[in-house]
Amino acid sequence: MKECTKCGKGKELVEFKKDKTKKGGHYSSCRECNKKAWKANYANIAENHRLKNKRYADANPDKVKRYSKRYYVQHRDAALLRSAKWREDNRGHANSLRTVSKKRYRQAMPVGADRDKINSFYIEAVRKTDITGTQHHVDHIIPIKGVNVCGLHIAENLQVITALENAKKHN
Repeated sequence: MKECTKCGKGKELVEFKKDKTKKGGHYSSCRECNKKAWKANYANIAENHRLKNKRYADANPDKVKRYSKRYYVQHRDAALLRSAKWREDNRGHANSLRTVSKKRYRQAMPVGADRDKINSFYIEAVRKTDITGTQHHVDHIIPIKGVNVCGLHIAENLQVITALENAKKHN
């Protein structure tokens, strides 16, 4: 029997990890207490590791870019699967990013446009599609590429409608 220094309970010797550097040959705290302490400390360790990596990446952008490119080439299939899974899990956000990457939409978006509000329309379209089973689109009330007038890619000019209604508009 040995007493744990953290919980104060007497436990069998097998409940303590071995450590040859200690006088008794075992840790002074039991496995269960060590596990709890590790879990409590893990979040702090992970955050410090992320900060350290960020500092390194900021200081060595060329090395990180070369490494990332090499890693992608070696693990291309896994990266593509990860990317596809993220797009599936975040369909609304992915649709919004894909739309904004198009030149026409970028040029129609003013500098002060609220991207979160715009993103919410794409998320809403995916939500409505999932609920109803009918495809929904994010439509511009005043078309971006209209004949007489051109609208902006801003939240006030967006609406979520069914794909059929959007196709009927012919714009």
